[in-house]
Amino acid sequence: MIINMFGGYLYLAKRGFTDSMVVLLGGCLSCASFVFLPHSSQVWHIVAIMGVGGAGQGLFMGAMVTMPNEYLTKVFPKKMSMGRAVYNQLAAIGNIVAPVPITAVYLGYGIQWAYTFVAGAFVLSTCFTMVSISMKNAKIRALEGKKDEEMSLTAEQHREMVATGAMPETEFFEHFKARIAGKLKEAHYSDHIGWNGYVQALVIELVESALPTLRPWNDATHGQEQLEDIAMIYMRMGNVEKVREIEEKHQLDFHLLMGGDESSHHHSAGGTTGVGLSVAALQQRVKSVRDLRARSVTSSSGNMPTANTEVGAADQQQEVTLNIGNSSAQI
Repeated sequence: MIINMFGGYLYLAKRGFTDSMVVLLGGCLSCASFVFLPHSSQVWHIVAIMGVGGAGQGLFMGAMVTMPNEYLTKVFPKKMSMGRAVYNQLAAIGNIVAPVPITAVYLGYGIQWAYTFVAGAFVLSTCFTMVSISMKNAKIRALEGKKDEEMSLTAEQHREMVATGAMPETEFFEHFKARIAGKLKEAHYSDHIGWNGYVQALVIELVESALPTLRPWNDATHGQEQLEDIAMIYMRMGNVEKVREIEEKHQLDFHLLMGGDESSHHHSAGGTTGVGLSVAALQQRVKSVRDLRARSVTSSSGNMPTANTEVGAADQQQEVTLNIGNSSAQI
């Protein structure tokens, strides 16, 4: 058993056998030995059967003992001692409790049924171990996928990910998929989406039309351009709280993007105003503010117009669409 636990397991692992395959092979050999052992009639039968059973248990244990260690090093690297204590204590409890039912079966039904009972227990143990290995592999693959995604980020993007509590890409798409599926069901699209091509095309067009293009993230400017685009969209949605959150976390000032109007920047906590700038107006305002800031930095003369003067002049020349309820007006 000891030799096969290391030598046999390594021999099979090097030849492409997975842990689940080794556990299954070892479990089958062990179960067969317990079933046939009571029927042996000669000494060499016992020796051969015990040899096969020991080899099977060696393979089984060789594959099983690597599972918790691999899991703990990947999932709980800072709590390995605690993790080992948990499964060692559970194994000790099993060693204490198992002889009780085996003895009861032996006393009540004889040696043949006792060995059959042990074989059945080994079948259950093999099944549970294979399921555990499958769950362990799935968990490790998910963790490694997240690490690969995080490793592809720049340092600035990783800080942004931590600061904003962003989910990894694959996790976000799963969350997004669930949210969209729920919304389609709530809006009665899912009643037809499985067979109606018009509904399917409509859903795709609605999603695509609802996503304005964002400028790429630029580490050199700490993503200011993209954050301004996000703030513009939130302003059109009337979600001023999100705009304030972006301002505070990134030390930006979107007040000028709102035209310097204090009342438009400080809404009630409800967040919905019903009044918003058009996308073109907001984009023009961003450009005007950025140009103004650039000229303010490079200019050394004292006759430079103030921010409020220049932005006010830009406002007078610029058409801004105000949507109030179902009516609209142009200023």
